Amino acid sequence: MELLSERSDRQHIELSRDPVHGLVLTLDGKRQFSEDLEHRFHEALGVVPLLYLSPRRVFVGGGGDGLIAARLLKFPFVERVVVCDFDPEITRLAREHPALVRLNEGSLHDPRVELIHDDAFARLTRAGDELDLVIADFPLPATRELGRLYSVELYRAIHARLGPEGALAVHGPTLPAPAAILRKTLASVFEHVYWYGVDYRGRGHHGFAIASKRPLTRVRSTPAWSRWLSDEVADALFARPKDEPTEQATVHSVEEPELVRALLAYAALSTASAYPYDERFLTLRMGGSELSLAEWALALPHLERQSALIFYVDEARCPGGRALLEARGYVARNRFARLEIPVGERSREQVVDLWERHDDGSVAELCVIDGPAESDPDVARMFAAYLTRHGMIFNDGPAHPDMMKLPALHLLCRDPAGKAVALLRVRPGPTTEIDAVYGEGTRRQNALSIILCTRYLQEQFGGVVAGWSTERLAPTYQRLGAALLGWFDVLSRA
Repeated sequence: MELLSERSDRQHIELSRDPVHGLVLTLDGKRQFSEDLEHRFHEALGVVPLLYLSPRRVFVGGGGDGLIAARLLKFPFVERVVVCDFDPEITRLAREHPALVRLNEGSLHDPRVELIHDDAFARLTRAGDELDLVIADFPLPATRELGRLYSVELYRAIHARLGPEGALAVHGPTLPAPAAILRKTLASVFEHVYWYGVDYRGRGHHGFAIASKRPLTRVRSTPAWSRWLSDEVADALFARPKDEPTEQATVHSVEEPELVRALLAYAALSTASAYPYDERFLTLRMGGSELSLAEWALALPHLERQSALIFYVDEARCPGGRALLEARGYVARNRFARLEIPVGERSREQVVDLWERHDDGSVAELCVIDGPAESDPDVARMFAAYLTRHGMIFNDGPAHPDMMKLPALHLLCRDPAGKAVALLRVRPGPTTEIDAVYGEGTRRQNALSIILCTRYLQEQFGGVVAGWSTERLAPTYQRLGAALLGWFDVLSRA
């Protein structure tokens, strides 16, 4: 049930009540908390540090919902809490909306709380009062702007503002590479860094760190009012498994936003697949995700350190993608067409009609061969020719022998004399994919192989067939009534 939906000067704010998760706050479409699990996050970030420290002056960057402040104010030694949130509309709602006031226990009305509406980076990097604890309640940095809030420059400024017993508590990523970058960045400034994680009861995982000037020693037990923390949980928080890998990582800075790059690289990997002809390569679709061109530009250095890359670039969905890659030394290798054929009744009617209107007297039959290409002499011959012509466009070498051994479903089209004239390789999945591997058949026979193939796939798998073909053969697909055709330039590094 929607309780509120409005746009502030900075973001779109939604407050709703879910029958399962309770009160939910969403900013720009991204969930900030849900009532049923917010206690785990806010106890991890706002209570765990106070098991080891007794801060009088606490600065909270972000936290305009008042949920961190609510926990801090339960400790009698906390004398002053500065909440610095960049959006005054958030703190207004946290002070006035009954549902939020109930959840944050009216914390932002407490006289010990000072509200500041400012950029936390600017506020903390300016000279100011000495602090005992800084809590960084910031969103994960998917942009350069947010990346400043996790930078070595900010951590140096915080270190300078902290007293001798001071510490910084941060929320961070749990993915291995980004987490390692954050730990490395903190360790480059602070004398001691303690990393811990919190499971969201099967709905995700959050990472946290406390960076301090002195070693941390427990000075108090977990409070009775905590809902997630217990002494047993707290005792095990900083324990690290013996087999946890040690990763090479670089420091994240304003000028070199390594953490942003790493997080965007994971988003880019949603388009990735292993290159079927050579496992050394990783294939990415530029235009196959929601990443902007600027985000791709940030992600590329991190991706290039991990793997050799090949890109299918859809200029219609990511304008400028080809130019970006060419500027980084990528070279166009080939041009492929990708299309989706909804193999329903209407599509069958279209291809049958086309077939009848272009009758050249040729016929064909479809043979289904389930196994590696080398298992059938005709499949092996045609597939080896295809690999030589197109498959190794990135290495400019002969047909890749390992590809001939991979299990696959091959659809072989023979003419009346029994000669193999067309070949397709099928990869069943959520969207069944076809590689068009053509031989010596007539245009009608080549087209018939697609007709027979799509009918076969409809009977076996249903749904939509996605086909990949070279530019030379794409018009054949188009004439067969393809619902969507997208061009992809294939680029890799020289």
